[in-house]
Amino acid sequence: MFTKLVIAVVEDNQEFRESEVEILTQIGHTVYGFESVEDYLDECGSFIADLLIVDLNLPGESGLNLVARLRETSRNIGIIIVSARSTTYQREEGYDYGADIYLVKPLSLHELCAAVASLGRRLYPVVESGGAITVDVKSRVMAGSRRCLCRYAALRCLFWWHLVWHQNINCRIGRCTMWLAAGWRRIRRDPVTITSGQNHW
Repeated sequence: MFTKLVIAVVEDNQEFRESEVEILTQIGHTVYGFESVEDYLDECGSFIADLLIVDLNLPGESGLNLVARLRETSRNIGIIIVSARSTTYQREEGYDYGADIYLVKPLSLHELCAAVASLGRRLYPVVESGGAITVDVKSRVMAGSRRCLCRYAALRCLFWWHLVWHQNINCRIGRCTMWLAAGWRRIRRDPVTITSGQNHW
């Protein structure tokens, strides 16, 4: 199943930036393009990016500084560096600063799309079990043939024998994902009905 992402592209080469935005938009992502780190920081409050694609040689603040800043404040964001800096030391530095993937220019836009798809699958997996239940970690929704539950309500269904606090939801959603992926079958009926935000057993 395809994972649609919100992507920020920070690239000072206008032609290449527009090409990145165009091809990623064509395959279904929501993409915002920026010429510099400063432009991105001015606008990033208006959307929440799942993935950052960033050049390193930028006017003004360095792309590496942005990578380090985002890795410190937004640990879940995916980061792909696309740069002409190609030495082993430079690539290692990019990973040390927090990049998930480092691509060297010149590169094919199809390779970039493949990297985005791979990182999206890893960061926001969609797990299906027998066609009956789907857990979408990115949208935090569990959907069945008859219901669509927020992740808290879904986890209350799955972990009915143990109180689920908001603090450990992320841990339990990961456990739920692994169980579904392994073909675990426990839910054989619809144990929860959502009515005006309340759960009823």
